Amino acid sequence: MVTYDDLFIRSGLSDTGVVPYPNSPFCSPDIIPYGSQPVQHPKDTFANFGQDFGVNIRLREDNYIYARGLNNAPGAASGKAYLYYADGSMILWPKMWAQHPILTDQKKDYIDISSGATGQNWIADTPFRWRPETAPSDHFCIISRVETAAHPNPIPDIIKISDLAAFLCNNRGFAWRNVTTVMGSPPELNVPVLYEQGPEAHYMYVILECSKLPIGSSIAFTCGTPGPEPLLTLQKTNITTYPNFFAGVMSTVPAGFTSYVTYSFWSNNLPVPADASIGLKAVYLTSTGHPLHEAALPLESIRGTQGFDVGATVGPTKGIVLGQFSTKFTGS
Repeated sequence: MVTYDDLFIRSGLSDTGVVPYPNSPFCSPDIIPYGSQPVQHPKDTFANFGQDFGVNIRLREDNYIYARGLNNAPGAASGKAYLYYADGSMILWPKMWAQHPILTDQKKDYIDISSGATGQNWIADTPFRWRPETAPSDHFCIISRVETAAHPNPIPDIIKISDLAAFLCNNRGFAWRNVTTVMGSPPELNVPVLYEQGPEAHYMYVILECSKLPIGSSIAFTCGTPGPEPLLTLQKTNITTYPNFFAGVMSTVPAGFTSYVTYSFWSNNLPVPADASIGLKAVYLTSTGHPLHEAALPLESIRGTQGFDVGATVGPTKGIVLGQFSTKFTGS
């Protein structure tokens, strides 16, 4: 046997990159479905390469999927990783998944990956985001593809079953993970909104503003794209006040950050009035001494006194609303 000499995603916990791979390739521990919430520091969360962190895929909910692997290249290496999905099948031909890419929160079909030295583990910061609506059976297969300058690893057009067997055993630029699906608690509303920070970093405030949504219903917003500290993510939160409720995240957003932030609503079987609404605001925070502080509004007038904030620190007391995206309900 020889060893694959580039970045790759393992097919098993003891996989070192040997070619051909001697075991079933459909259990990759480095394709990591991790639920509906992104993690702030994937390199810490998934650092134990002796553990498989993957969980079941939840139908009709957003699922964040991370990737990691090893570097067998002769030195530092970089490339791109792609993910695809296929319905469960006894024989998995490339034509069944080649046209089914899984995207990131930036709507890219790949993530950048890199490793500084031979033999070093790598863990990608950016997750993929996947929302399967239905499953013909109780599972899917997720397929990874690693592309580097030395090994572009294009998806082959295979028609002979002997070629498929050779591909599964010998092409270490690909890995597979069968995942079981479970029915989750899908939101009735799931709205992606583009956030573009521009060339200046700043301490920002992203808020969900709810009007006339029933007490006991739930809201959330998520964005797995790394950069902001903390991530622009609000975990699923129950509405506790009426008619208005606010919940948000204060975060230092780096220059050049661009991604989609998706906000969600669950009625929890409660009636929603026809004049109810939910909206996502972006607020530029100011403190005493800032040249725009006098022109800014007190935070209480932007978000009221109900609700709560994530990542808030003592300091900013005022802000300037830079924009808002809202959804109005038609009643239920």
